[in-house]
Amino acid sequence: MDIPTGVHASAAATIQLEVRWHGQPYSVEVPATATVSEVKQRLEELTGVAPHAQKLIGLLPRGRQPPDHAALGELGVKSGQRCMLVGIEAARAAQLASEEEEHRARAAAEAERAKVLAEVEEARRAEEQLRYEAEEAQRRQERIRRQEQSAMEREEMRRQQEENQRLRREAESSLEIGRLQCFSSAVGGNPRLDRGDKVVLPAAVLEEAVHKGLPFPYTFRVRKVDAESPADADASPIAHCGALDFEAPAGMCYLPASIMAKLALQEGDHVSLKSVRLPKGEYAQLQPQSASWIDIPMATREAILADQLRNYQTLTVGDTVRLSHGSQDHRFHVTKVLPAPSHEMRDDSADAQLAVPAPDSLIGGPSAGISIIDADVAVDVIEPREAYSPIAPVTLDGSTAGELGQGESVTYRLRLDRPLDAGLLIEVSPVGVGDVDLYVSHTPENRRPTPLAYTWKAQTQGAKRLHIEAADPQLARAVQEGWLYITVCAYATPSGASVSFSLECKPGGGEGRQLVLESPDKQADVVHRREVPVTSYGLHEMACARYSWRCEECGAVLPLAEKDKHRAVAHVVVHREFECPKRMVGCLYCSLEVPFDQRGEHQGVCGNRTVTCSLCHTRHKRNGIKKHLVEEHGVYPQHANTDYFAE
Repeated sequence: MDIPTGVHASAAATIQLEVRWHGQPYSVEVPATATVSEVKQRLEELTGVAPHAQKLIGLLPRGRQPPDHAALGELGVKSGQRCMLVGIEAARAAQLASEEEEHRARAAAEAERAKVLAEVEEARRAEEQLRYEAEEAQRRQERIRRQEQSAMEREEMRRQQEENQRLRREAESSLEIGRLQCFSSAVGGNPRLDRGDKVVLPAAVLEEAVHKGLPFPYTFRVRKVDAESPADADASPIAHCGALDFEAPAGMCYLPASIMAKLALQEGDHVSLKSVRLPKGEYAQLQPQSASWIDIPMATREAILADQLRNYQTLTVGDTVRLSHGSQDHRFHVTKVLPAPSHEMRDDSADAQLAVPAPDSLIGGPSAGISIIDADVAVDVIEPREAYSPIAPVTLDGSTAGELGQGESVTYRLRLDRPLDAGLLIEVSPVGVGDVDLYVSHTPENRRPTPLAYTWKAQTQGAKRLHIEAADPQLARAVQEGWLYITVCAYATPSGASVSFSLECKPGGGEGRQLVLESPDKQADVVHRREVPVTSYGLHEMACARYSWRCEECGAVLPLAEKDKHRAVAHVVVHREFECPKRMVGCLYCSLEVPFDQRGEHQGVCGNRTVTCSLCHTRHKRNGIKKHLVEEHGVYPQHANTDYFAE
């Protein structure tokens, strides 16, 4: 508001307004102290427009409407100022409302009439449609009756022929081994046994399989045989397996530990083997036995399943599948399997054809099994058997407390429900003796940050104040996703006792800052977080030596109290992440991470697997597909990625 103008306007005795309504000019003279409401009442006398229906355009700049209680002088209105009145008189408004009501009534009557006519027409058409459908149904039933009679005769003949062929084929190609003495990999000395479901058999089994012309790869059903009551063998549990090699001594076989455990076998027990043809699998449901599987990032789990399941030839309900990732072994229980529709394959224990999906009783039955060799199997991993601690929620401007034992950790999920224009401050403080470290992740792929996988961290001794700047792009992504993941780890506790802590998250900045030298004639004192003049730095360094310490490996200068923790945490993490031969690194040909000392062996196998070029549909090795795309199809080397080939 223009204050000088307002003061001048309020000083005038009267104000004359030039108002134009529907092209007609009206002159209104009112005192300077008159309110807008009084002006509207005068205009009502002149025009017949009710005050509540009036809009005065021009009293205030940019078309703003003045409040009714405001005085003209306070608004800065000058005498002779022009404005425009918008509104219609009460009689005209009532007439327009009446005409509109009549129009709506006529429209409603027309719509009702059209609706009635449409309903009559619809009823007529429905009656004709019903009559036509009844006649068509009679003709269709007659055709179906004749077709069913002919199809039943043909189906009966086909079923009889297939049954005769099946019996003849099984009699010619089935291989049954009555009694073999079984031993585990500890006795057999072959560590590859426990990596999958394949067994080591005598050479005589291979000779018999070749003689009978069994299809390769060979699949066997294993069943425990009681030495005293061999007739009870048919009631014992079964497992399915493939053949690893045929180097076992005569009358003996070596089984994986998972099959030994499933069939309750001891060293030297007897088993019977029979060749079977399992249907190719379409679906398998696995349940982790340990919650450690959930700690693996989501993007890595699928690659682990695809790589490790190549060691298995079959999946049977009740099996225990062992998948290795790094230094950890993850064990899964097979809960359900589903065979793919097939007109040729039959399970030896099933009487019904596998031309249609098996019923639920077979999918989850104790003897249901599928073959996963050259099969596109959808693997579903359900919740683990072992209880898993959920991620606790925490809110902005909120706090929480907890208690941890030596080496334990707890993860929180912070809800980011508003912009963080001033950044984010996360504070965690140990209560009493002990220390805790803080690790924060901004990606859903790493929902449980650790000392080896994090976005931000705070490892100094004592209370932690982690300030994340608002300009940090990773914080911006976290705000967009709406979540931040925080892990508190117990570093040291007195005599192995638990340590209590408090956690607080709030928008804003922290008190601490990293020291930035602003003058070349000063040096930094990292202990006291201030700059020291060069002339007095020598004396200050001597006095500060008792409180600070310089790391011999990385040159970092820290308070003396953080010496032991820096050695135990910082360089151990660096070793694990960059120097340890067991650290996880990515494969050049797939998305799987493998131990560094096993990468050469893995890439030798993975690079020799074949993939299909999506441009010419030919098969090439993974380690040569890039050269093929560049030389044969002119693809730029930097663009020759997985978009151009498939498994």
